[in-house]
Amino acid sequence: MLLAFLAVLLVNLLLVANIVTCLLVLTCVVITMVDVAGLMYFWDVDVNFLTATFIILSIGLAVDYSAHIGLAFMKNTGTREERIQKCLVELGSAVFNGGFSNCLALLPLAFSTSYAFKTFFKTFILASLLGLYHGLLFLPVTLSILGPSPYQSALKAKKEFKEAKGRHEAWSLPVREEATKVKTKNVKNDV
Repeated sequence: MLLAFLAVLLVNLLLVANIVTCLLVLTCVVITMVDVAGLMYFWDVDVNFLTATFIILSIGLAVDYSAHIGLAFMKNTGTREERIQKCLVELGSAVFNGGFSNCLALLPLAFSTSYAFKTFFKTFILASLLGLYHGLLFLPVTLSILGPSPYQSALKAKKEFKEAKGRHEAWSLPVREEATKVKTKNVKNDV
């Protein structure tokens, strides 16, 4: 499991490229796996080779929800609260739909009589539901409190957009005045 967590950290560092966000995403994944292991005890699942394998496999499932939210947070600009709001508006429903469809895909396994399939269902349904919780509730709250500043490229793009918008408005203002004058002349001539 430690090697899987290390792989999660390294891949997130490559893709998200911010140590604070990567550590927060890793924290969500670790907490999700601790929750899965703890709830499996109450669901009468013994720890054995099969369950250990399923838990390690479900790490990849749990990282998906948090990593998307973390990356979207880094790409948005504004205050932390504004960035989280934009992030959840942009990706919240897609992340939720991904987790929900995953749960739907696992649902037929709940009625299986095979120990392996039942264990697979229990492990992965817990990882999906808890991963959604930590990715859509825990991580956004944590990022709104501890989140780092956005990417420099996002700040640069926002600045360029504002400059371009200002040039466009300055250029189009006389056009609007001319269009208004033409319209009023035509109205006077018609009358």
